[in-house]
Amino acid sequence: LLQGSTMMERRAHFLAEYDWIRTGLMFEPRGHDVMSGSILYPPTREDCDIAILFIETSGCLPMCGHGTIGTVTMAIEHGLIKPKTPGVLRLDTPAGLVIAEYKQVGEYVEEVRITNVPSFLYAEGLTVECPGLGEITVDVAYGGNFYAIV
Repeated sequence: LLQGSTMMERRAHFLAEYDWIRTGLMFEPRGHDVMSGSILYPPTREDCDIAILFIETSGCLPMCGHGTIGTVTMAIEHGLIKPKTPGVLRLDTPAGLVIAEYKQVGEYVEEVRITNVPSFLYAEGLTVECPGLGEITVDVAYGGNFYAIV
């Protein structure tokens, strides 16, 4: 198992010691340039059903919305996770607690709705030099990952 008392610490351990697994799965010949995936682990938090690491070609993300929806769907449909509360999965991610509410009809998950970690404006009106474009002004926001907004 990964070392660390939080998923952010375990993410760092994964990247330091096991990044070869990510690159082996995400890059050709097994993957492609926009491949993404997830790895399930026991949670570090008592209030969670499962922990997730999100992997892709660029690295190991703290949070991934479409990755959460796909992982919840696959894990419930294949019986990999038994949630403490039917219809709700509490996910331990490197970004923090993410709650996934799902609707299952028979063996299939038809809907997944996520409540992500709190989002916030981190910086406003930053100037960035972009080769070929010149200076542009961006805001930086957080919603599980940091994003530049033009």
